[in-house]
Amino acid sequence: MAAPKVTLPPPVDTPSWFYVYYQQLLYQQQLLQVLLGQVATTEQDVAVAGTGFVAAPAGEARVSERGQVVSLALPRLSGTSTAVTFQVTGLPNALLPTRNSHDLVRIADNGVDAVGLLVLTNGQAAFDVYASPAGAAFAAAGIKTLYPHTIVYMRG
Repeated sequence: MAAPKVTLPPPVDTPSWFYVYYQQLLYQQQLLQVLLGQVATTEQDVAVAGTGFVAAPAGEARVSERGQVVSLALPRLSGTSTAVTFQVTGLPNALLPTRNSHDLVRIADNGVDAVGLLVLTNGQAAFDVYASPAGAAFAAAGIKTLYPHTIVYMRG
């Protein structure tokens, strides 16, 4: 027996606080539909690369979509650093995040393994990677690495 489909009517002339609450309900509705299997899954590979290196490391990220929920499995990106910044680029416009997100990730800075921070910004195709959870910059020399990591976020 299939679970009933959950739908909400659109808001009409509502105050802003209610609109924020309504958006949260829509988000929960979409997640519920995914969990109940009411939305088909599509998968694809996307070429991604890292910036801030002597030679930009590249790899294939695996993308799984169910409705507006995206699961992105990032590959290992590693190389010799030439900048204190690190970005992951290559996300197609159709997969841009609609909300800001912060994820703890395993990184290496100047060859030393550590916990870093991956930041997704609403509407941006490049993800920022930092050398610590507090947002520290990477060393501009040595080896820097983003180890394989999977993130889940909402797309537009």
